[in-house]
Amino acid sequence: MVSDEDDNDCVITGSENTEYMDDTDQTQGYYDGIQQGEEIGSGSWPPCIRVIVTDSDCLDPGSLYIVTCDGAQIGREKDQGNTIIIPDLNVSKVHASISYQCDLQQYVITDHGSQNGTFLDETRISESKIESRAEKLSHGSTLQFSCTRFLLHIHNGTETCDECEPGQVQATMSKPAQKEAYTFLSKKEKIKQQRQNLKQIKKKYGLQNAPYVDNVAAIKNPTYQDKAEERRRTKGSDNPYIPDEAPASVNKPIAETNVGHKLLKKMGWSEGKSLGKDNEGIQQPGTMHEYLISTKCHDNLKSGYRKEAENV
Repeated sequence: MVSDEDDNDCVITGSENTEYMDDTDQTQGYYDGIQQGEEIGSGSWPPCIRVIVTDSDCLDPGSLYIVTCDGAQIGREKDQGNTIIIPDLNVSKVHASISYQCDLQQYVITDHGSQNGTFLDETRISESKIESRAEKLSHGSTLQFSCTRFLLHIHNGTETCDECEPGQVQATMSKPAQKEAYTFLSKKEKIKQQRQNLKQIKKKYGLQNAPYVDNVAAIKNPTYQDKAEERRRTKGSDNPYIPDEAPASVNKPIAETNVGHKLLKKMGWSEGKSLGKDNEGIQQPGTMHEYLISTKCHDNLKSGYRKEAENV
């Protein structure tokens, strides 16, 4: 092998062929070797858990925690060796821990007898103040400690996705919620939708093939005792929210604290003056007798107009 004095090129000589390699080829080959080594190394190590905060009162939504095969500890206090710290009084000092089982090649979580519990996929894994058994963690599982909720993503090597990248998650959360478009249904569509909802309710409670049961016999059961009716009959019904104010009277002027009195005062009215723009209105409230007379006259005018229209 002979190398030229020129620093830009390297000549490799053999028995028959001669190959020239410049600095670009050397650099590219160097980085290809590093990348290949990283791929081999990442495939030989256990996957990591990418823990994303989806909802919390004390942690920023979208924050990322990475749990390796060395495990992690979750709790409230900083000086307890916790990897994920949740500053919430409802979270124990050492609440739970995540570990990796090499023989089963899976991550598990254990609750250390916390008072408020650990929820895995909406299910509490142990009773209060009782240490739980190791529960398996899967890709897409959710963990909840008090008001803090995490989403778990388990990827091999350096793989990620949009749901476990902090920037992508925070950008999605910051987008304003789109208003739902209202759809107007016809009468037939409403009836069809009601029937579909009824079928879903029956399916939910396992009543698809259940016959209709008339409950009139239970309602008219003579042994049934209506406690509310008995209480109304013996003690009565007292509504404390009914105002005790007396109804308005036409013989007594309204008080200055009345809303109508204040409204008229703002419009320029004063006591003793009549209503209307030119003070041509009434000064005293009308009686029921006057109201009946005016109503009768109005009806007579209407009937007279109707008769004239029929004669035309």
